[in-house]
Amino acid sequence: MTNMKTCAPISTPAIFLTIGSSDSRPSSDQSNLQNYDFLQVSAINAIPFPNSQTSFTLPLPENPPFVLFDCTTGNIEDVVFKFTLESKVSPLSANSKKHSIVPLTGTLHLKYSKFEPMWLEKNQNEYTGRITLPFFSSSASLPSDTELIVECTTVKPFTHPRNTADDVQKIDFTHEDGITVIGHRGLGKNRRYRDFPSLTIGENTNLSFAKAGELGASFVEFDVQLTRNLEPVIYHDWVLDETGVNIPVNLLTVDQFLSIHPRESPNKSLPPPKLRRSKSSSGILDLILPIADPKSKTPWNGSWKSNFTDTIQQPFPTLAASFREVPSHIGFNIEVKYPVIKESLDDNLNFVGLNVYIDRILSVVFNEAKERKIYFSSFHPEACILLNLKQAKYPVLFLTVGKPTSNPRSSSLYNSTKFAIDAQLSGVVSFSRPIIENISDFRQMRTMLSETESERTANGKMQLVTWGGDNNNMEVVRKQVSENVDAVILDSVAWIVHGLRNGK
Repeated sequence: MTNMKTCAPISTPAIFLTIGSSDSRPSSDQSNLQNYDFLQVSAINAIPFPNSQTSFTLPLPENPPFVLFDCTTGNIEDVVFKFTLESKVSPLSANSKKHSIVPLTGTLHLKYSKFEPMWLEKNQNEYTGRITLPFFSSSASLPSDTELIVECTTVKPFTHPRNTADDVQKIDFTHEDGITVIGHRGLGKNRRYRDFPSLTIGENTNLSFAKAGELGASFVEFDVQLTRNLEPVIYHDWVLDETGVNIPVNLLTVDQFLSIHPRESPNKSLPPPKLRRSKSSSGILDLILPIADPKSKTPWNGSWKSNFTDTIQQPFPTLAASFREVPSHIGFNIEVKYPVIKESLDDNLNFVGLNVYIDRILSVVFNEAKERKIYFSSFHPEACILLNLKQAKYPVLFLTVGKPTSNPRSSSLYNSTKFAIDAQLSGVVSFSRPIIENISDFRQMRTMLSETESERTANGKMQLVTWGGDNNNMEVVRKQVSENVDAVILDSVAWIVHGLRNGK
């Protein structure tokens, strides 16, 4: 699929249709299309984006294909999809005689009530979910259990006076040191005091972002999610535990989030600290205790999750505050956090619809960014699609672990790269360990991205960025320089910048 990403943000609703299942957990249902060789997808009141693939050879691959449609009437519920299965011949009898198979047809009217929600409660303003589609034929000899799983995500236009195609920001990681350094959560994620016996600046704070830039990071990376009143805030984990109890960030208002007081540093030999009050969180616990989740599947276990009293403290900021307070020459890698299916189930997460979620973040970015360099990233494939189609100014990269996961699109370097290319994204942000352990897979990934660049000169260079603890090793970073990696996300900003500049 090429030319899916146009030079302008979409102005009418689009439909992202996954053919098959994006959930590869053993317990997940899968399509049953036995005895058929081809699948054809068409639509009424919607047309496929230019050069989108609409015919598929069966069986479907592990990495499910997708089609992006433009809704021609502006009303999603006017759209009707038609799926046709065809086969040349198939042995249907014991004597192995060949019989032509009558094509099977499945029709899907895009009504929200038909879909099982994948990441959220049913919301009549969102059309996001999956459906098992049966096929029908007049031939009684055909299999009766032929089914296709279809996943659908609608993409609504994002309107903002600055959201135009006039000022597209192409990302360029070219750096005199041979590779661009990006500060992980600012100056690095928090580390145990016993391992690093000195005070560190708390992660994901404006002080940490500014200090990372001062020490040589060109960009800082951080995670953005929404509070209960839909304010984008910067925090890494789904569950905030600074008070000693587990509280999902999306169940707090922004005022409650900003008022949380850090707790004492963790010690695995001690039980979780008791709740305590402070001037900065007076009365807040009375409000948040009813929504704390004592049955959370990710309880406090003494691990170094967030900011404690062994760190130099600042409050966790809103996204808007970071734009205003962090020096503008420091670029932002905004990781959009939105749970995939497994995370939703494992951590009992229930989020607002993806369109609302993305629009709230984009509103802050377009209001506050000015001339700052920005790119988006996300582990959530559909979030990447929405970010890429709703706006054309900022690049979007697909975040991946590059090894088996519950989502087949990120289960290997090849699958992740193919998804980024097919979705017309601007590159991949990969966990560095698979690259280090299997250089041949990495080189295939780099070749795929390079070949795509020659076909998409208008969208600029396809970027390859890595993340992970191995990036704090100077030799690992030097190896990535030699393999033409564009940027590295890491914790030890000062150490790696010094090594690159001094040849150490």
